[in-house]
Amino acid sequence: MTVEKWQHYTDGTPDAQLDADDQTNGAQNEVVLSWSWSNETRDIATAQNQYTNFHFTGLEMSVIEDDYTTYYDLDVEAATGTEWDLNENDAERKAYWDNTFAGGTIVFHNTRKTADVTITKTLLPATLADENFQFAAEFTNGSDATHFEGYELTTTDRFIASGAGSWTISGVPTGAQLKITETVDSTKYATTAVGTSSSAVNDTDGANNIFAFEVKDDTAVRFTNELKQKYIKIVLVDDETPSPNKLDGGTFTLPGIFDGTQLAASGLIWEGYAYVGSYTFTQHTAPAHIYRKLQSVATIKITGTDGDGAVTALPGTGDTVTVSYDSANDIYTITIVNPKLMLVSVKKLIDAQSSFFKTGTFGFTATLTDVSDPLNPSPVQISDVIGTRSTDANGQIEFTLVNNQSVTMYVPRNT
Repeated sequence: MTVEKWQHYTDGTPDAQLDADDQTNGAQNEVVLSWSWSNETRDIATAQNQYTNFHFTGLEMSVIEDDYTTYYDLDVEAATGTEWDLNENDAERKAYWDNTFAGGTIVFHNTRKTADVTITKTLLPATLADENFQFAAEFTNGSDATHFEGYELTTTDRFIASGAGSWTISGVPTGAQLKITETVDSTKYATTAVGTSSSAVNDTDGANNIFAFEVKDDTAVRFTNELKQKYIKIVLVDDETPSPNKLDGGTFTLPGIFDGTQLAASGLIWEGYAYVGSYTFTQHTAPAHIYRKLQSVATIKITGTDGDGAVTALPGTGDTVTVSYDSANDIYTITIVNPKLMLVSVKKLIDAQSSFFKTGTFGFTATLTDVSDPLNPSPVQISDVIGTRSTDANGQIEFTLVNNQSVTMYVPRNT
């Protein structure tokens, strides 16, 4: 009786000389010879036409190959010219004789199974425009990074668009260790990768942008890039020292972080997670007439880096917007300062002896100077002044009064 073992490449041609990779992925087979009174196990090498002759007669014998069906399709063949009563069963990986004096030749053909690997890309949040991301594929258990079991990776890298984009690597031999790597900005995106197939798919690489696994059947690998987020709080205070007061009211917009208009309540305008990006913060109204609102927009930038400096604010000229970082809780607080304005009242009085002028109208000019820096005084912007006036100029307010009439203005501190 003769047993032959044939190993085939994925294209069906015999493999005359297999390498070490084949030995570790199911090509080394054991043939179990079973009969009524004994068992014997023999190894048959996987090179073409390697065979073992067993000379037994008068035995009821079966030959069973170990289970390598994870990686190979098996065809058990009764070779031409075999003796009588030889049977084969592919499902049981078995050939047997049901006549005690039967003989002949059987051949076990193993053909490497193949599978398709499809890579897709998801970008979060879903409101982001689709982007192209670069991916690379390589074998980690082949003769080199592009060859395994006679198969060649003809395309080793490709750009995949998020959303509907995909990359399918077809006909990969089972047993291949395939590594998929995405090139991604880790300071901007948090990346995860998940594989799904009819069998378990385990990522053997710890890097977030790499998915490495053994190909066993058709597999889908999805990479997800989500914009990193930071937890921020936006608060509104006045400029009292040493302890600013939390303010209520005012109206604020920050498109991309919160929708619509927000009001400050107990000093809090908004808090929550915000995605990496650059945003425009606008204060539309002050919380009350005694406070000066931001005079221009502030730019808030959120990056994916860690620690202090990941969130910054760039206010307009003359405005105060600061950022502080609570490392214990990983919270960034953006503080909007609305300076408290001081009440100034001007009243015209004519004494009783000047009754002739009591019905006259008198003109006044108020010159406002910022003296917070005594060595460099500067004009106060008239837009910072709230109150009754007739004519505004740079650092000057012109108005008229009659007897016993007054004008009230709210002006910044140090004016």
